Amino acid sequence: MTRHATAFMQQRQASGLPDAEWYRQFPKERVARQVWFNVLNQHKRTMTEYLLSAVDPHKPLDILDFGCGIGIPAFALAEKGHRVTALDLQGTGTLAFLKWRAAHRGVTLTIHESPGGVPHLGNAQFDVIIAMDCLEHIPEWPAVVRELGAHLKPTGVLFSNNAILDDTCHPEHYTLDNKAFVTTCMEAHLMPFNQITYVKRAPREAQELAHA
Repeated sequence: MTRHATAFMQQRQASGLPDAEWYRQFPKERVARQVWFNVLNQHKRTMTEYLLSAVDPHKPLDILDFGCGIGIPAFALAEKGHRVTALDLQGTGTLAFLKWRAAHRGVTLTIHESPGGVPHLGNAQFDVIIAMDCLEHIPEWPAVVRELGAHLKPTGVLFSNNAILDDTCHPEHYTLDNKAFVTTCMEAHLMPFNQITYVKRAPREAQELAHA
């Protein structure tokens, strides 16, 4: 499976396709690869288990799973009764799979189909935003971080693993320096709680914490 996945990813460099169109290619293979990655990669499983356990189970929250792929956190949190919006590129097989799974299991999800890049979220405000394994796929990732931060409620939480992601050779990844990511989060008033958790603070409070 690893050998086939590697060969598949090498096609990216030769395709010449725009990002959005590239991610619409090979729908079945992409679903299979994401299932494989989320099930067999212990590091990935640990991060998913952490963020699911960190979300308050006692009251329904407004949650955005940005770049959701097959939507493992989105589906699990919606099953628990949270109001979940799953956002990914329009026309991808992974998003189609999530729609099918939610309908098949009777799980309520709001699906937001995006043309790519910086999301347009209107006036939506969220208690939790999940952006795991996705920002490195977007060249304008700093603008995305700022936009996501603007749509978090005060004391809301962003989950993202870009402070520790080190897969710089992946053909789908753009350059995203770990330290630059943390700095961008702090400039957006998202203060690091740990390596994948960032808490939205008021501007003055964020400045005081940054200089403490």
